[in-house]
Formats: sequence, structure tokens, C-alpha cells
Amino acid sequence: MLCRYVHNILYFAVWLKCSHFVQASKDHSAELSSQIELLKSQLKGEGDHCTTSGNSLFGEVDDRRMNVERKMISLKVKYESLERNHATATQQLRKLKVSRVK
Repeated sequence: MLCRYVHNILYFAVWLKCSHFVQASKDHSAELSSQIELLKSQLKGEGDHCTTSGNSLFGEVDDRRMNVERKMISLKVKYESLERNHATATQQLRKLKVSRVK
């Protein structure tokens, strides 16, 4: 009985470590995707900026819009990452409660 309990604990520890690495790689991938989108918007913005530089008011508004879009993309990625972390933590707590009851 004790051997099976130790086996279950070791199995769960390995599973937690693997799921942590998977989650970390997903978060890193999401962050890289965000950076790619940011760079794409910057490149697109640089091309558009040449045509709007004639009127400084519209150029300022466009610059602020681009900054807000960048912040929104970054915040969206962070929110999705936090959502995934919360789901993983909730799932791990549920499994710990189940293993503790057994």
C-alpha cells in the first residue's frame, strides 16, 4: 500500500514538472507571437506614417492609436497567459484534493 502511494506521488510530481514545462513553453510561444504582432504593426505603421506625416495632428492621433493597439495586444497575451495559469492551478488543486482523499 505504501509503495503504491509513493509511486502515485512520484508519478504526480513528474506530471507536474512536465505540465510546468509545457505551460512555460506555451507562455513563451504566446509572448513571441505578441512580439511578432507588435513588430508587424510597427512595420505597417512605418509605411503608413510616411503618408500621414503631412498633417501633424493626424500623425499624432495615429501614433497614439498604434501605441494603444500595441498595449492591447500585450495585455491580451498576458491575460490569456494568466487565464491558462489559473486553469492549470485549479486543475492541479483538484487532483491534489482527489489524491489526498484516497
